[in-house]
Amino acid sequence: MSNISEAICSKIKSTIDSWSENGIYAISFFVYSNEAYQYKNYSNISTFAISYNTEEDCDGADLYDEERWNYAFWRQDETPIIDPDEEPEESSSSSSSTSIPDEEPEESSSSSSS
Repeated sequence: MSNISEAICSKIKSTIDSWSENGIYAISFFVYSNEAYQYKNYSNISTFAISYNTEEDCDGADLYDEERWNYAFWRQDETPIIDPDEEPEESSSSSSSTSIPDEEPEESSSSSSS
């Protein structure tokens, strides 16, 4: 069984490590829990994305200016971490995907005896 926390942390770390811009001063974690969203027999599918802002993006705004801290002024190029619309990756034993599987997991019918 894969550990979702480890998979999410790994994907976040690799995404942040891939950023090459200078002057990143803020990272945004966007989580949208859409309780009405249905996807392949699953409900309450969340979206989780990250993005960042740079000194260049805020165009010289002062430290406490809204342009610097309000996400509406940022470049809006989020990287999805959990995306319910993402197609599942071909998995191998060493990879973990944070996309949603095609089928609902089967319930275990075995019982243990003492």
